[in-house]
Amino acid sequence: MKYFLFFILLSLTAVGQEKLLTETEARKYIQNAELVETYIYYETEELFDLYAKRYSGDIIVTSNEIFEVIGVESVTVVNCGLLLLEMGPAEKQTKQKITDAFKKGASFAELTAAYGKDFTYGADDIDLNIHDNLLEAHQDSKPGDSFFVDYPEAGQFYFLVVNSHLKKIKLVKVLHVAYK
Repeated sequence: MKYFLFFILLSLTAVGQEKLLTETEARKYIQNAELVETYIYYETEELFDLYAKRYSGDIIVTSNEIFEVIGVESVTVVNCGLLLLEMGPAEKQTKQKITDAFKKGASFAELTAAYGKDFTYGADDIDLNIHDNLLEAHQDSKPGDSFFVDYPEAGQFYFLVVNSHLKKIKLVKVLHVAYK
């Protein structure tokens, strides 16, 4: 009887567990997935070490996600304050108001509160890749410099303030696919 109960308990435990994909199955799933995202983790982020210690092409499978390490590379970044706003008919006036407020000492939190809406993102300490199309023209900027970058494809514009000089850091790129 004792062995019979143990067998039943073991069977019920096995039914509740789902089998993880093999590496081969995971690679096929990534190739055929409709939505594959690329995540980028900078060396200053917690998850960087988890992926950077692996080899390019390594697959990590969890119960509902697949990750494939693309590789590690060095990039030049600049630490900025960034305020993202939507373009619109009052854009020119908004840019002038933001510039004036910043020159008078307004913080990014104050600017976000004053000019933000649900779509607005503001951060006073973010590392941005200088070779992104948005920042390439401003790679000679110095700490304290501020400028606007228009992103018409998205109907947005950015207000940026350089916090520090350019620096080289590492990043790791990882493909991500959700499944099940």
